[in-house]
Amino acid sequence: MQTLIIGLDAAGKTTLLYKLKLGQVVTTIPTIGFNIETMVYKEHSIVGWDVGGRSGNRLVARHYLKDADVLMFVVDSNDTQRLEQAAHELVILTKYATQLPVLVVANKQDLPGAISPKEVRERMKLQTILKDRPWCVLGLSTMTKNVPLEYSFPSFYNNAFEYISYHHKKHQQNSAISQNWVGKLSSLIKPIKAYLTGA
Repeated sequence: MQTLIIGLDAAGKTTLLYKLKLGQVVTTIPTIGFNIETMVYKEHSIVGWDVGGRSGNRLVARHYLKDADVLMFVVDSNDTQRLEQAAHELVILTKYATQLPVLVVANKQDLPGAISPKEVRERMKLQTILKDRPWCVLGLSTMTKNVPLEYSFPSFYNNAFEYISYHHKKHQQNSAISQNWVGKLSSLIKPIKAYLTGA
């Protein structure tokens, strides 16, 4: 399974990636290019691509969308002035991956100025911009102290990977159905083609 982790710069993408991988917060610097890590959840191997949030890197991110099972879009819930910009970026990205499930991460819930996942959903107008695909919003704080249980990392970890696993399985099922139909259509087309060509 492949998950593309993206968002504006300073949203906390790299911190989240290594928290998922190592189970601890590590000191990071702004990402130039991308980071990639493989994580195991239950029986699933999940590849996380963390693409830098600066404009040039976000253009590159579009090329990874075609191979992704889920787009994890990280938002700084404390930086409310950039929510409109984040929503605009999400609109652009999803145009390049129709039907791709989206998991919006309302990050930094431990900060005093952070707004709730519900407010993030409303201010970014997610019900409108993601109406053509499965999506959800999860609150998160990668810190370990003074964090409500619903925004704690263990809670986020379980909910996020259940979401990713579910949509990966659904994608596999849909692919199998599509391949089955292709096979059936091919078997129908062959005798018609033979008849028309006199073969």
